[in-house]
Amino acid sequence: MSPFTTLRLLSLFCLTTPLVCQGESHDLKIAAKKGTTVWLLLEEKQEQTIDMGGQQMEMGGTTTRTLQLEVRDVDDKGNFVVAVKIARIHGSMTVPMMGDVEFDSAKKTEGEQEDDMGGMGGFSPGAMTKAMTALAGKSYTAKLDALGKVGSLEGVDELVKAANEGPGGMGAAMGAATEGQLKQYVESAFGMLPDKPVTQGATWDRVEAEKSSRGPMQTKLQLTLAKIDADSFELTATGTVETPAPKADDKPAEEGDDPVREMMKGVKVKNGKVAGSQRVSRQDGFVIESSNVTSMDVDMPGPMGGDMSMSMKMTTTAKRTTAEAAMPKPAPKAAEAEKKDEKKEAGK
Repeated sequence: MSPFTTLRLLSLFCLTTPLVCQGESHDLKIAAKKGTTVWLLLEEKQEQTIDMGGQQMEMGGTTTRTLQLEVRDVDDKGNFVVAVKIARIHGSMTVPMMGDVEFDSAKKTEGEQEDDMGGMGGFSPGAMTKAMTALAGKSYTAKLDALGKVGSLEGVDELVKAANEGPGGMGAAMGAATEGQLKQYVESAFGMLPDKPVTQGATWDRVEAEKSSRGPMQTKLQLTLAKIDADSFELTATGTVETPAPKADDKPAEEGDDPVREMMKGVKVKNGKVAGSQRVSRQDGFVIESSNVTSMDVDMPGPMGGDMSMSMKMTTTAKRTTAEAAMPKPAPKAAEAEKKDEKKEAGK
């Protein structure tokens, strides 16, 4: 084959696969239009081993949240207004001295009607169920930029307050809601995007303060555009979780301050590691599927004095779904009765 023929074939190949050839740069900003609606399943799986004064306990659980996100507006600078509804929350937790507790906002859960002030100082299965599902059915609005970073939230103050009040203080103890957590739900729906066009294989850094807990944690990530085509792109991420240096303006605790928040200020993170991947639609900028695994060892003051240490592993995933697929299926008998009712209505 002559060099001329080889050159022609190579040129033809590059023309048919422009995203691979020529080191083309890609602008990965969100492309969603006004009216775009996406349903997402966000799943969080936690495993914890706690050592408190030489006594070891194990805790864990899985929580799945069904979100509906609708783009309400897009301005000429590419900023977005997104309405968020937490349609359903369900899962299970294993808690020392309480055992396994299941919860589902879409159906009545066993133990839900128990006396909320019973159990361990108000920590009953019924109270836990209410705390874990407190945000179900609630809505709020987020304003974010073209890279998916949330600038502000609207309609969250009363929502957070009500969720955290919980019977017997259970809501606050379980971390039912923080503003940072609600921001994270929105940002989880989009890719962790670079602030300028990049080529396949390019890397960039991202530093984030922990949004989902009250503890002072900082995540440092290196992201890579691993793959891209006309429909989607894939990002990979590796990094560390650390305790940030104290701020100069940190104030000592005062009477009336949140005791849980003050206790969490003493958190020290060791061996924090994170790795994950995301596949994102190029048609609208919403995540198609993602997975992230974080592990760390934590030392902190114990709630009853002394020191406490924890080994933690958290696995979070997100994937697109539909309203129908996200809701629980009716029991066989109920479904059969529903079909009979439909036939009766059709025969009238």
